[in-house]
Amino acid sequence: MMRIERSQIGEQRIVTSSRGKRQIGSLQRQAARRDLYQALLADLRTLDTHHSRKQLESLETELASCHTEIARLGESEKATRGKIDTAEKPTRRATPRAG
Repeated sequence: MMRIERSQIGEQRIVTSSRGKRQIGSLQRQAARRDLYQALLADLRTLDTHHSRKQLESLETELASCHTEIARLGESEKATRGKIDTAEKPTRRATPRAG
């Protein structure tokens, strides 16, 4: 009877040992995937930061260009209004007012 019990205990240890090895292997694969995804995520963050910086620089350049264009159009409008006002002044004086 002792021999059978010892044999069964030995078999259980082997089975338990095999399960443990499989679980350890599974955990090691999971850890390797986690490490890979963490590295990929870090690379993605870096790329996203660089892309965002370039996009910001482009938008800032475009904004400065728009401000310059607005100022130029404002000056053009001012000059055109001055010409119109100058051209209308003699017309206003020559036209009699109703009243």
